[in-house]
Amino acid sequence: MYRQGVRVLALLIVAPFCLTVLAQPPCSIQTVIGTWVSAGQGTIYSIPPGSSSPVPVTGVDLGTASIDYQGRISINLTAIAGGQVVPSVADGTVAVNPDCTGTLTAPTAIPGFTMKVDIAILDSGNEIWTIATSGLLGKPAVWQCRWRRIAYLPLPMFQSISNCSTGLLRGTWAGARSGAVLGPLAPLVSAGFLTTGGVDYQGNLSGVFTSSVGGVVTRGEYTGTVTEVKPDCTGTWKWTLTGADGVKLPGEGIEKFVILKGGEEIWSVMLQGVGGAPTGLVGRYQRTSAAPQYK
Repeated sequence: MYRQGVRVLALLIVAPFCLTVLAQPPCSIQTVIGTWVSAGQGTIYSIPPGSSSPVPVTGVDLGTASIDYQGRISINLTAIAGGQVVPSVADGTVAVNPDCTGTLTAPTAIPGFTMKVDIAILDSGNEIWTIATSGLLGKPAVWQCRWRRIAYLPLPMFQSISNCSTGLLRGTWAGARSGAVLGPLAPLVSAGFLTTGGVDYQGNLSGVFTSSVGGVVTRGEYTGTVTEVKPDCTGTWKWTLTGADGVKLPGEGIEKFVILKGGEEIWSVMLQGVGGAPTGLVGRYQRTSAAPQYK
């Protein structure tokens, strides 16, 4: 009984110190200075002319954000709302509290509309979660994003030293995309893709896929090419799909991406689906091997 009491007492004394050691240190604007990749998903609500009922529009976005030493932020996103591609560029300010919460405020090109976002800082400043508090595109919205740091320097400085190129993508990747595509008879149809494939020494893509679009499952192969990789680690690739029956699906998919972790991870947003249909799919790719395994 005496020994058990001593152990309990020791735990009560040591536990607060352990929690202090493990806790994230206080945050400031210095915690978030740098270049970030941002990916978000949500719903925008609009009221069509002649109607009083709000209509939900599913959307996604992907892009970069740069925060400088004065807390100024520059945002460059590609958003897709209701199947329509909407480029978005905004400059604003970030405020950070010691408890690692904060706010982002950025005037937009829409007259009288300012984007406002609440943020939570994680992993000692390597990740940020956000939620929009002022809507998007001048309309009410439920929109949340996840940011991942790609550099401790703001974008102009990071871009001047970055070595991102197509060669950084060489290898084998597992990927997953989820969201919605524009269907022929319905506004938006839920969709998901699972892929395994590679990027070779010439920047060619090849691999296998399984898709589920509105519950209809398709398997087959994909081929494509990396069309661009910029020094800021953003890029674009295009691909086509061939079903397991050997029939090639019409059109091509176009995907914008950002390279993270020195080429170990990729975040993407699909700008166009096969057949030219607009989409709203966000992708995540993880490197499984440094060597291409598909021809």
